[in-house]
Amino acid sequence: MITLNRLNLGISLVFALALAACGSNSAPGSDTAAGGTASMTPTSGGSGGAAVTAPETGGVAGPVDMVNPGAGGTTSVAMPAVTCANGESGKPAAQMLRRLSEAEYNNSLIDVFAADPVAWQKIQFVGDLRQSGKYSTYSAALQVNTPWLSSLVDATFDKAQSLLTGAQAPTLLVAPCNAAAIDAACVTAMVQTYGYRLFRRPIADAEVTSYVGLFNQGVTTLAMDPMDALSGTLAALMQSPNALYISELGTATGSSFALSGYELASILSYGLTGTTPSKALLDSAGAGALDTPDGIAAATQTLINSPQGQAHMSQFFLQWLSYDGAPYAAKDPNVYTLPNPVATAMVTETQMFVDQTYQTGGSLADLLTSPNTYVNASLATFYGWPTAGLTDTAFTSAQRPAGQGIGLLAQGGFLTRAGSPNSSSPTQRGLFVLRQMLCKDVPPPPADVPVISPPAPGMTTRQRYETQHAVGSCGSCHSHLDQIGFGLENFDGIGKYRTTEEGQAIDASGYLEDLNHTTFTGPEDLARKLAAAPEVAQCMAAQMTAYVLGVSVSDAMCIAPASAYTADPTPGAAPLSLANVLTHVVDPAHLQTRAGP
Repeated sequence: MITLNRLNLGISLVFALALAACGSNSAPGSDTAAGGTASMTPTSGGSGGAAVTAPETGGVAGPVDMVNPGAGGTTSVAMPAVTCANGESGKPAAQMLRRLSEAEYNNSLIDVFAADPVAWQKIQFVGDLRQSGKYSTYSAALQVNTPWLSSLVDATFDKAQSLLTGAQAPTLLVAPCNAAAIDAACVTAMVQTYGYRLFRRPIADAEVTSYVGLFNQGVTTLAMDPMDALSGTLAALMQSPNALYISELGTATGSSFALSGYELASILSYGLTGTTPSKALLDSAGAGALDTPDGIAAATQTLINSPQGQAHMSQFFLQWLSYDGAPYAAKDPNVYTLPNPVATAMVTETQMFVDQTYQTGGSLADLLTSPNTYVNASLATFYGWPTAGLTDTAFTSAQRPAGQGIGLLAQGGFLTRAGSPNSSSPTQRGLFVLRQMLCKDVPPPPADVPVISPPAPGMTTRQRYETQHAVGSCGSCHSHLDQIGFGLENFDGIGKYRTTEEGQAIDASGYLEDLNHTTFTGPEDLARKLAAAPEVAQCMAAQMTAYVLGVSVSDAMCIAPASAYTADPTPGAAPLSLANVLTHVVDPAHLQTRAGP
């Protein structure tokens, strides 16, 4: 029997913990994710660790310097690649129970209760922090501990009360409910209706009985007002592990586990739209529509093309590229002038560029090599481009001046964020490419890495970095980073194009050590070499897989099917669009099963 204690007219933490044992479909005790285990007990976080600050810029983590002991010098150190053995890509993900993120949970409640998303006061998940290098959906970082759950208990009761006593209350009560006479029959109907949506499966008779018993206990034992008792019962549904966790357990079929239609509905809906399945999708799952590859494919396209699907993928690109950091980048005012409206416009530029590329069927190559971008009058003026016909109230598609870069890596937002306070940063720019576009697992720097010297008269940024990073033990790692960043030296620390620095011509040549020492000259050649590399396409598919399925990028490299990144060998064939990459990521052939832990 579930026990209920009064706590600020709500349900107690003891009750919430007891409730965790009552779910018929998922009882969290472990959250076995690919690459790690997350439990219901307090932890220090998942397997990503805290972000490490690079002493060179105060930005993202830098590389480790390694020495070849006994050789009296240095050795070339290959960056750890996030790869799979031959033939091991396209493997099924591991069984797991993935806790919803704060955004997913609030989106779910908004949808289930048909609430106004603008007026919604979100329930905050105390202590949740996105891990460095991981997506907000990363399973192993989504933990449950006592402070987190205690906060949720109070927040859900307050939310249930506000829903049932606000202007929307008459539409939330279901027949035979009467606001003036809440009884067991009403509570039964409410539990059946909202339990179905919150649990994303039919709620069992025994579960209904328990929740109605909880209501009766509140009214009779605790002398609660019936509406308060109903609020507590609704809050209990909202706190249940069946509501908080996405089940990816399946049923054993040989050496693997086949997911049910209801499990697939949740995986697809949260993975592709960031919110709970609609009632229509749940009903179709119950009718067997998701039991076949064709049914899954049809549901997938509906979700991808929905407004929620478009918004969810916009969030993916934001998290993958971190393009919103320009307004917060620390810059020395004695070196750079970056007005906040311009820094904010840089964010809009990249958001529009990326979203439009995705939504109009563009490919990864388009992201990296398009000659067009989006500017308003202030941003065009900042870049030194023509401003005829431009205003500050609208962003317009514009072609970049010839020879001044192409695609994402030439945009001011990225270049500003991946720069130092007083100069450009070949290290930070190269690190971004290695991690986000080549999926290299670059380790953090040692504690005793010296700070790079400040700019000096007569010395270019490249010369400073070559003098300090390319020698001794530093060079073994920095050759993987700085040589990429040198290709972007035509852009200063706030994204303005330049041909000279300190009176010397810019040398923007370099090489991609991790792409068979592929050489390039200048930002456009670098972008095209990256766009043509199969490794970049595979990394892109892995990044999408990690976001959609809530796994690490390293695991996603093995999970993403080859069809999501293998180029069509037909001569003249169009490259795979970003939307088609997503479609292949959730290909029914491997989405329907899970591997054992």
